[in-house]
Parts: sequence; structure tokens; C-alpha cells
Amino acid sequence: MKPGKLIFSLLLSLALMVSVIPMFALTASAAEPVTCTGFECAEGVSHIKSVKLNGTTVASVDSFSGLVPGTNVTLTVETDDLYQAQSVQTRVSGTDSAIFPLAGEGSTVTGAITIPEGDFTIRINLKAVKEDAKEPTHTVNTNALNVRQGPGTDQPQIGGLTRGTKVTVVETQNGWAKIIYGNGYGWVDSHYLDAISNTDKPNPFQDVFVNDFYYDAVMWAYYAEPQVTTGIDATHFGPVTPVTRGQAVTFLWRSEGCPEPKSTNNHFKDVPSGEYYYKAVLWAEEKGITNGISETEFAPDNTLTTKHIITFLYRTKNPGQDGWKDGAAAKWAADSQGRPFGMDITVNEWTPCPRCGVVVFIHRAGFAG
Repeated sequence: MKPGKLIFSLLLSLALMVSVIPMFALTASAAEPVTCTGFECAEGVSHIKSVKLNGTTVASVDSFSGLVPGTNVTLTVETDDLYQAQSVQTRVSGTDSAIFPLAGEGSTVTGAITIPEGDFTIRINLKAVKEDAKEPTHTVNTNALNVRQGPGTDQPQIGGLTRGTKVTVVETQNGWAKIIYGNGYGWVDSHYLDAISNTDKPNPFQDVFVNDFYYDAVMWAYYAEPQVTTGIDATHFGPVTPVTRGQAVTFLWRSEGCPEPKSTNNHFKDVPSGEYYYKAVLWAEEKGITNGISETEFAPDNTLTTKHIITFLYRTKNPGQDGWKDGAAAKWAADSQGRPFGMDITVNEWTPCPRCGVVVFIHRAGFAG
């Protein structure tokens, strides 16, 4: 073969070899952009005024896309005057990354974070910066809860909260709770708040478990000061045991701080002065919360019905109102699905109320904090 033809043949072979090499072997692939799906905060997002990535605002439940994994960006967090952002973490599929510290003076702090390899949520860790900053006392127990300007559904809506958000209750009024919200206050329906229990304290009851819907209420009732109730014995709460009239008014009286009745005039023959429910019965009648079954009998050992306890609570929160005859008490206690304080039980004159029901009703009606 002539030299010219040999060189041409070699060049042609080399060209064919290069043409069959996959393209991805010749070019480096770039990482796919990821999305920040919002931010969260254990103390409640209401304390966060703004979150920005490289100067662009990130909404708490919105998305910020086009972020390149492995790159560093500047995060700026502005809070209310009760807290300061101390650090953040990026959460991918519910897993926390390393902690990224934030620094600065006042309510606005900044820091650098590394974008993870996957869509992520920013978890903001706060610290109290004022001596009078109050710790959260309740959590939201419904998927969406409106925050209003005042106590009542006729008041303007100023925001909203989601299930699990922790809030600080500073006042209760007729089934409404005043909470710290943003730089000020807001009002929410207290039926949808659960008091935060003392999880560091042991559970003394073998028949109450942490996944029971009444767990928080039972722990609150046991550790409250004054104590609302113990168990039916040292190790059993007896959650399904029916409650008596004497027990119910005593639980309610204790949840109100054991106020002394103004009068010791007792016309009930079945309420002797030595009984545990003596002062509670006198107080309850004095306040118009309940009467006896006759002029001389209170019937403390009679089983309490669901309508009775709901009415007792309604009258306590609404002095001077009856609530029994017109059904106002049941309407007051009903959630959006008609359940009393979110509990699956019928409210009527025949259904006995179990011990777990009484403490749940008292707990969720705003008597627990």
C-alpha cells in the first residue's frame, strides 16, 4: 500500500473510533438544581418575620427553586423581639444536616449554608433574648387554625397556624385563647390547642400510653398544681371508668385552682363536710355551674353523662348562661365535625362520660394553662 493511502486509512480508522465513544464520556455532567420548599421552626413560624437566600425571600410554605447543590449561599433570618435565630439546618427527606451558625446583632442575623443534594426545608433554631419571653405552652391539634384579631369568628382573620405549631397562651376568654403571634397577639379557638405536657416526668399509669389521644390530658391532670386527679389506684388511671357527679365537679374545681366557696351554707344532705367533693359542690352551686337533683340531694355518686360535663364547662366559661335547655353548650364544644372538643363521643343525657373524656374536655376547653 502506498504511504499516502496508509495515512488516509489510519486517519479514517481513528475517526470511526472517536465517533462511537459515548458523548457522556467526553463531557462532565452538572448537578441537578434543587428546591427549598420553605422553612419551619420548633417555637412556631409566627416568630419568624422573614427568611432570605442571597437576598431573595423564602416563604414558609412556598418554594425557591434553581439552587445548585454544593454551593454556599447567604441566609438571613429576621425574628420578632422575643427570639433571635441562633442556627439553621437543612432537612432532606426529614433528615437534618450539619448545623450552620448564624451571627448578628438584634433580630436580624446572617450566615452561610451549603445547598444539599436534594430538595430541602430550612429548620430554624431560636433562642429567647428577653427575660420575659414566654415559653410555648400549647400545640395546635388541627390541620389549619385561623388566627383572629379578637375572640370570636366575627373578628378579622390575621393569619393561620398548622398542626403541631407551638404557641404561648397568655389569656383565655369564653373558649378563645389569646396567643403571642408575630410582634403582637392573636386569638384562636382554644378547642384546637393541646397543653404541652411535662414529658420529662414519668408516666405512673400502666393503662395510659403515649399514643392514646388522652395521654397529654391525663399527664396534665396528674402533674397540675393543684393536682386535678390521680388514678383509680397507684398504677391505673382507669380511662374508661365512668365519672360520678362528685368527681366531675371536683376535677373542674381543682382545675380552677380550688377557689374557696363564699358560703358554707350546705342544704344537700348527701354532701357531708368531710367528703373530698364538699367544697367543690358548694362552689359549683354558688357559681351556677350545677344544682342538685332535688332541693336536698346532690347525688354525688350518680354517673355523669357527656351532656352534664359539657354543660358544667360551658357555664364555667359563660357565667349566667344555661347551655342545657337550648343546646348552646353542645354547640360551643363541637368542632367542625360536630365532635365535643375533637373527641369521638356522643353528647346526650344518657351516655356516661369516662374519666379520660372528662380530663380531655377540661384540658381542651382552656382550663389547662
